[in-house]
Amino acid sequence: MIAKERLCLVTLLLVCLLSTTVQPANILAIFPTASYSHQMPLLTLPRTLAQRGHNVTVITTNPFNDPMPNYTEIDISWTYDYWKVDKSPNKKQIVNLQGRLGPMEAMSMFVKATNILVDLQLGSPEVQRFIKYLDDEKPKYDLVLYEDLMYIAFLGFLHKLGHPPLVTMLTLPLLCTIDLSTGNICNPSHIPEMMLPSTNVMSFWERLKATCFSLH
Repeated sequence: MIAKERLCLVTLLLVCLLSTTVQPANILAIFPTASYSHQMPLLTLPRTLAQRGHNVTVITTNPFNDPMPNYTEIDISWTYDYWKVDKSPNKKQIVNLQGRLGPMEAMSMFVKATNILVDLQLGSPEVQRFIKYLDDEKPKYDLVLYEDLMYIAFLGFLHKLGHPPLVTMLTLPLLCTIDLSTGNICNPSHIPEMMLPSTNVMSFWERLKATCFSLH
């Protein structure tokens, strides 16, 4: 009987010891949006993971520039230059947020602008250096954090990293297209779209408008 009790105690001790052991993971976070209100909530997670001992690389438009040995920032803050109002002859501006736009116009503008910006970001010296590092060193990554907006081209990193698990994050209410990409049910006739001025109580015409907007 005493031997069994000792065995149980030893087993319990081993379980407790093993449960508190954490192996550091290599994590890549991809947050391309040039928006402070997007970046700060998203960056909280990778920053905290680094503070807990994990090795984190972040593609971000808002680097902290606060060196940590296990926290690497790929700085694409220059993306903001393409969102600013610039009246000079050689302006870089791609997106103009100063005018009044309807939902369809706004969504079309964001889609076109994002396609251009993603090409610029992936082709930038900062990201190209990281891609070369992946090709040369072939490091193993255990997890990818991804801002689930219109940045699908960045998911090409999954192929280079050996298809690690992907966790999508968002600091906005879900759009129907994002619901569909994650396997969630999307019913625009009952769930109001973020871009439309509707509540959860919609008239027939509001339901029809929401459905047409989602199909568009």
